[in-house]
Amino acid sequence: MEPVKPKHLNPFAAAFLERLQGQSQAEQFVLGGYFALKHYLDYRETGDVDAWWRSREDPHALAAAREAFMQTAAEFGYSVRERTWGETISLEAFDGGNKAFSFQVSVRTVEIDPPVASPWGRFPIETLDDNVASKMMALVARGAPRDFVDIKEIVDSGLLTIDRCWQLWNAKRPGIEIEDARLRVKMHLATIEARRPIERIPAAERPAAERLRAWYRDVFTARRDELGPGVGDVKDEDLRQ
Repeated sequence: MEPVKPKHLNPFAAAFLERLQGQSQAEQFVLGGYFALKHYLDYRETGDVDAWWRSREDPHALAAAREAFMQTAAEFGYSVRERTWGETISLEAFDGGNKAFSFQVSVRTVEIDPPVASPWGRFPIETLDDNVASKMMALVARGAPRDFVDIKEIVDSGLLTIDRCWQLWNAKRPGIEIEDARLRVKMHLATIEARRPIERIPAAERPAAERLRAWYRDVFTARRDELGPGVGDVKDEDLRQ
């Protein structure tokens, strides 16, 4: 599936990428995260652009990104902060005290596909498979609400099946068994449910929340053979390390 530039983009993101896309240093950043997913499935907004280093951290590319970021922030009247934790560098634009946009770049661990050309000049972008594999890793590791929503949207859209999502997770060499991964997803879901019970969700949003939670409990984290004949074409043993 070829990536397509989303119709609805954060104005700062578009301005920043357009400023940097013609420079050779842009080749060192692989667009990833939900921003990359928007090029395959554009269904929600984001104020972040996540990226991976093409091979390793490149100080010249980082300097070019900083300059483009500062210039774009000046045009928007935003202030700029930079944070670093672990192997992640985050350039952040603030409108007063509110963060308006961030560009984060990290060192990639496991890449299952080489990146492909993007609609943004010299920037490469993750393939759909590589992007979803990373999203699956995040779902199992942290289980943020947006991870649950994104994977459900990917499956509902018909881009990938549940089996394919788990195959891609396994391709990242996660180091745990599929049964443990499913249990972790259920634990993350239980944490979300405890923190935000259905009765505290606005009435108009409750049916969708209930469907999402039931789908993860009863379908996404179920063994394939628990779903009955014809539902899923991958056996659990195929997903084990």
